[in-house]
Amino acid sequence: MRIKLLALLSATVILFSACAYALPEPVLVSATPAGNPVYTTAPQAIPYTAAVEYGSIINDPEIGGNGTIGYSVWVGQAGSPQNFVSQNEATATFRQSNAPEGTFTISGNIFSKRLRTGNYSIVVQITWQKQGEEWNWLIEIPFRVSGPEPAPVPAPRFNPVVILPLGWQRFPAGAANQFPVEIEMAQTAPGKILKYPSISKKLTNAENPDMGISDIPAWLAYGMDWTTGKLTGTQNVSAGLPAGNYYRKIHYYWREMPVVPNELEIFLYDYEVAVPFAVYNPQDDHFKAFRALPDINAIPGVPILARIFLDPGSDTISGVVATEDLPAELEYVELENNPTQKPESAANPYVWLVKNAKGITFKEIRYGIKVREGTPAGTVITLSGKAEILGSTLDIGGDNTITVSGIAQECPMPNQVLLGHIDRWSRTNRGRLAMGEAELWDMGLLQIIEKWRNCIRGLPT
Repeated sequence: MRIKLLALLSATVILFSACAYALPEPVLVSATPAGNPVYTTAPQAIPYTAAVEYGSIINDPEIGGNGTIGYSVWVGQAGSPQNFVSQNEATATFRQSNAPEGTFTISGNIFSKRLRTGNYSIVVQITWQKQGEEWNWLIEIPFRVSGPEPAPVPAPRFNPVVILPLGWQRFPAGAANQFPVEIEMAQTAPGKILKYPSISKKLTNAENPDMGISDIPAWLAYGMDWTTGKLTGTQNVSAGLPAGNYYRKIHYYWREMPVVPNELEIFLYDYEVAVPFAVYNPQDDHFKAFRALPDINAIPGVPILARIFLDPGSDTISGVVATEDLPAELEYVELENNPTQKPESAANPYVWLVKNAKGITFKEIRYGIKVREGTPAGTVITLSGKAEILGSTLDIGGDNTITVSGIAQECPMPNQVLLGHIDRWSRTNRGRLAMGEAELWDMGLLQIIEKWRNCIRGLPT
């Protein structure tokens, strides 16, 4: 990598993609704004220009001549130009002039919408392509923002809403089925126009809703109006899809702009909706309650996520009382931004009440637990809980044991110990562990990092 500093212009040209052949660098002739100026955090347009001479590339005897030159512009963190800010913080427009031959001038505006106090760069990427190879250089034009915290991004005025299906769809295992799906972008307040809606989609198992699974046994065939954002389609359920509870998740992305165009008031939003359906075993389609715990050993003092699932099956159940009686080695932890309900009780045993006049549907309860400090490594902790419905009480099934980890039992945790765990996590993911060395996956590493953070912050663990 070669770096050329042009101190006179207060800008930087960086070659960041190396090819087998080293081309001459483009030369930055002039750039504005100059002198690393300071702007306020108020929304504003910041004009810029960058004049570049690249005749030495065109005249290069090996790669020059009839290549293709391209440009792009964004706002990045100063010193880390490829660490770009979000479109809701700042966007860029640009136009270019390519006269005379071998030169070009890029100019436009940076629309600073919600930039916080800090050091930034207007980043111009120059790309030269020829003979199947590509060279890239970055021009950085530095500036600074200073002032009070900017206003929050306005709340969206559109949101995706599931029109069809209405509630859970249930199908017997071993048979092919399908059902219609319809989603609309509902306008919740006037004053903005919907622009450029798009989606991504994935299929998840309800018991592990953050992890996508293969679409092949349950694919969504759909069409979308790219102006209104309305999606219509068919969710297919193949005969080979195993019994279970599923979510077809559809993540919407869109922009909202004012009726009178203003770049400073265009914002990007996203929101995910879920279409639930179930495949059931007709011979075992009754109320069940089961628990899911992370497949890791628990480090004392570090919270982990526990989940209880209530599945009514084909039974019509108006109410459930779920009780979790935590053993002495475990402590309840209140989750931040918990999408599920809190317990009715403030102390052990913890109790949740779920009710619905029309009958409950598949329900998830989330809560946090942590192993108390001082619990010996290797201890196996057993959870026991009950789920009561009218006339019946069931044990909560599924995962019911937690093994205490031998990692990071006490503070302080030296940085080298942490880095050793990160190295083992990296080698686990790359399949480079030594014979007999224990695996360390993402959830285990996150626990270790949380323990390290608590240690350096002096927090009680």
